[in-house]
Amino acid sequence: MNFMRSRAEHLAGHLRDQIGRGELVEPLPGTRAWSRALGVARKTLEEALRILRHEGLITVHARGHRLNRAAKGKAPGSASVPHVAHLLFYTRHSQNFATDVEWVFLLSERLQESGIQLRVERCSDMRLRSIALGKGRPNELFLLASLAQRHQQLFEKERRHALIVGSPADGISLPFITVDQAGAISHATRLLLRSGFNRLHLLIARLATKGIRESVAAFEEACREWPHQPVYGRTEFVALQKSEHLAAARRFASRVDGRLGVIVSEPVPVGMFQTALLERGVRIPTQVEAVAVFPALASVYLCPPLRHYRMPNPRLVKEIADFAVRYFETGKLSRIAKRLPPELVATGD
Repeated sequence: MNFMRSRAEHLAGHLRDQIGRGELVEPLPGTRAWSRALGVARKTLEEALRILRHEGLITVHARGHRLNRAAKGKAPGSASVPHVAHLLFYTRHSQNFATDVEWVFLLSERLQESGIQLRVERCSDMRLRSIALGKGRPNELFLLASLAQRHQQLFEKERRHALIVGSPADGISLPFITVDQAGAISHATRLLLRSGFNRLHLLIARLATKGIRESVAAFEEACREWPHQPVYGRTEFVALQKSEHLAAARRFASRVDGRLGVIVSEPVPVGMFQTALLERGVRIPTQVEAVAVFPALASVYLCPPLRHYRMPNPRLVKEIADFAVRYFETGKLSRIAKRLPPELVATGD
């Protein structure tokens, strides 16, 4: 499907569309300057140009590349411009892309049923800036998958037609659809407190985002307002880099003393932390019980099994697809601010 394509193929598709709309005109820039303007590696651009040469859309001459005059007006999409939804992930925040694969598949299929193409790209800062500052087109919609605040601000400032899939940063008025991570963490905190744990730890990604702040605040509030005090709650921030996860899991396991309830929120790998506890002989779930929030599917197949909150993927996909269809039908962004409730899966389900 579309999101399985390489970055060069995505870029070739973008340039192909520009040719079809007559927006790519000669003289074409050199590959060094062109790659900088597009916010991609020179090697990626050269591979994309090889694809277009193979299709006969451009040719090579002594001073660089030229549009193939014989192919003008014959580029895919030149007769009718397709509706395209661009799903953009920020490279630094998409370390655990495997957790998104299921709903991305479903979204691609649902949009195709409505004649909308889905293109998925993991972007650098330069690439996101290039996209945001590019020329706006009525046939495009941008789906911003929890981009950093500076990226959201840039898309809003440039008045790009965009929907945030995740939590909006402070001061951002773009429409958004998200799954209520903070609500899941609040519910998980009370779940463990009702199970008799009065010492709780929240393991969450070290990210300076509004969603993380809301989740930590929800955890602290649930601990503070529990009627049977004292309750000890501690938040531990875990680095995104996978190379640091094993050391972090073992450090955490080495400090466990007595009964403890643990909430692990993706992309922190709950399976690795639970394995580190078992490695030290910690009894699970009698001594330590972990509840996972939006874990990767492979992480929940553990022994003993754990309770977890899963992404409501069918509803999330429906909301995004309905928004996209309304946009392409009307040309206007709907005012939407939705937080979808997660689904609790009990042990053994």
